[in-house]
Amino acid sequence: MKKFIAYFDYLGYKEFIVNNDSEHHHYRVAHIQRDIEAALAKGKYYKRGNQLINDVSDSPLITVNISDTVLFWTKDDSIESFKELIEVCYEFNWSQNNWNFPVRGSIIHDEIYILDGKLATKTGGYYNVNTIYGKGIVNSHIKAESQEWAGTVIDNSVIEKLYSFNELSIFEYLKKYAIKYKVPYKKSNILNIEYVLKLTSRESNDAKEFVVSEKNVMDVFKMDNKVINHPSVQIKLNNTIEFVRYLKEILND
Repeated sequence: MKKFIAYFDYLGYKEFIVNNDSEHHHYRVAHIQRDIEAALAKGKYYKRGNQLINDVSDSPLITVNISDTVLFWTKDDSIESFKELIEVCYEFNWSQNNWNFPVRGSIIHDEIYILDGKLATKTGGYYNVNTIYGKGIVNSHIKAESQEWAGTVIDNSVIEKLYSFNELSIFEYLKKYAIKYKVPYKKSNILNIEYVLKLTSRESNDAKEFVVSEKNVMDVFKMDNKVINHPSVQIKLNNTIEFVRYLKEILND
């Protein structure tokens, strides 16, 4: 069965690892896990002593984080599953690019499977299986890696599936989280107009959208002693800032 799949990769992850010590790695990886869980929890939390813990117990998504890659996918390809995924991805996308770590991603409709489990050995080791396969993992990876910015594109395979529902209201719902934009890709002079997730946030139950800060976007590109003077990094940063400015112009009209 095909499912809705979201693939994200962190930009500059190698520099983050190479240019910092293990204490900093532990500190920042905890931030990554916190933000994955915050997106999944969608505002739900519980208290543990004086701490507020994101409550992911009701999330129906399958979520995997391996090194610089974060994957979310649905159990099926129903409208309800699509809505769940798009809400989580929207929150994850804007919060990372505004506060934590630049990410680029893709959302597709395709096949994906996982074999997972952990077996402890008698000698203190373990055999940990986390095999993810199917065309969806390959196609979502290719789509994400081909982009020249920190942003998330919704593949046409998703749009085709939405049309098959024969419910126009689903596109009104989509417009709450996404906008059509000319996506910058590598090795192409042609900019494809596709749906992309907005880099905006909302207060709870507030229809007003707040575009992420240009300064914050620049800061997350530089954070953790990441290298930003390389031409390819500058291209991604500039393309991201251009999108932020476009959103400000559209939302202020």
